[in-house]
Amino acid sequence: MALERGRAVDLADYGADLIGVDVEETLLIEAVNNYAIAAMYTCELQEAVSTLEKLIQEDPAAHLVDCVVFNLCTMYELSCDNEVKPNAHGGGVR
Repeated sequence: MALERGRAVDLADYGADLIGVDVEETLLIEAVNNYAIAAMYTCELQEAVSTLEKLIQEDPAAHLVDCVVFNLCTMYELSCDNEVKPNAHGGGVR
């Protein structure tokens, strides 16, 4: 479903399946990605990472898309930042 000049439009009307876009698969990826982001923002970082990893493992050829990879990399970075925090002397403490 998309908006076009103030009215709702079904993407199927545009023949998305004819140009090789699987609308249901795209919506699944976006929904799982959005869930993972919501989990991250509610301090459930491990749940967020696990969710995106499972999505990719399910079908790497279809689910390894830019937004998922970017968000997963960001979450990996955040999880590493949480593990090593610098102390007052500049060294890392675990």
